Amino acid sequence: MQETFLSFITDSSLQGRKRKYFAYSDKNMVSPVRVKSGDAEVCVETNLSANATSNLIKKMIAKYEIDKENYHVYYKADYSDLHK
Repeated sequence: MQETFLSFITDSSLQGRKRKYFAYSDKNMVSPVRVKSGDAEVCVETNLSANATSNLIKKMIAKYEIDKENYHVYYKADYSDLHK
């Protein structure tokens, strides 16, 4: 799992056109959060639009062959009885 996460840094398909979403340095990031992965620390850009976030998740699901049936994204709060 750690190797997969660290591979985000060098995978250009998981980066933005103008800025990096994953890097060892927070240089040129607007709102980075540092995430510890083993001995490494990765900076993750958190200032992304909803569309950019959705597209990034779709790329990750496809690239790492995650079963779409086991993955759900909720775009807004659902207060119906089904989800209580």
